[in-house]
Amino acid sequence: MFLPPIIMLMTMILMVSTLMAISSSNWFFIWVSMELNMLSFIPIMLNNNSMLEMEGAIKYFMTQSVASSCMLMSSLMMWMSVLNCEKFNLLLMFVIFMKLGTFPCHFWFPSVMSSCKWDMCMLLTTWQKLIPIFLFISIINANNTVIMMACILNMFIGGLFGMNSNNMKSVMAYSSITHMGWLMMMKMVSMNLLMFLYFIIYTMMVIPMFITLKKLNMNLYKNFMLLNKNSLINIVLVLMMIMSMAGLPPFTGFFLKLMVMYNMVSISTTLMILLVLISIMSLYFYLNMSYNSLLNTYLNKGVNNYKMKKMVSLVSIFMLTPMILLM
Repeated sequence: MFLPPIIMLMTMILMVSTLMAISSSNWFFIWVSMELNMLSFIPIMLNNNSMLEMEGAIKYFMTQSVASSCMLMSSLMMWMSVLNCEKFNLLLMFVIFMKLGTFPCHFWFPSVMSSCKWDMCMLLTTWQKLIPIFLFISIINANNTVIMMACILNMFIGGLFGMNSNNMKSVMAYSSITHMGWLMMMKMVSMNLLMFLYFIIYTMMVIPMFITLKKLNMNLYKNFMLLNKNSLINIVLVLMMIMSMAGLPPFTGFFLKLMVMYNMVSISTTLMILLVLISIMSLYFYLNMSYNSLLNTYLNKGVNNYKMKKMVSLVSIFMLTPMILLM
């Protein structure tokens, strides 16, 4: 597909500015790189010139501008010795949470995601999170109480609002909020390398998911009921990706959460059990999507009956595996 020259230029600036921020050790240079990143992403969002995308771009610009202003203010206050290190850390953590679209600054993220095309949603949940995650890993000093509360509330809010949403883009936004809670939990045990590993594997899981949702044009939750019109391969692929995002064994998402839980045992077994219980909410809307598409396809006989029975048996075995492990 041919892209206009301005979009190609903005894409190059987007990639270069991200690499500049990651490779910099100067506060001012990081701030400039983040501003370039934001200003290059907005024209890409407005490529289709629709009113909905314009609304999403304005919301994105306002939120990111407030976060950048708070970051610049906190840096100046630290340089002028107005704030001590602990207060500066909390303010900077608030800025990073706003940039990531996580609790307590998560309200803009689902709204912007639901206003964008699937390509922009994919960039928002992957590439645009690189700089904030880098700052969170390399600059923020671990404040276990604040990070623990933020992670738990990220998982809770992501699961709760995800269950009550009927827009697939909003569902994927709340799924991203939930996964960011799991990712940030690694900061409590100072596993910075594992945080990067979690984000890389999450990106590898979510990109095929967005590409498939775009191809099948699943903008609404109820569109999963129409999967019977697609081939058996598409149905199996969507179901497998959903279960991997949900964290069911033996898929990749399960091993990501297992990695976090294994490292959390050293801090608190009670906290680890709480995380597992909270993740049941997000597991609910993932499995709801799976069973909606699976049972509706079976009832409408969109594929061969024998093949359908085999697929139902296979998916049921995978979904019952966590219950077997608990028993």
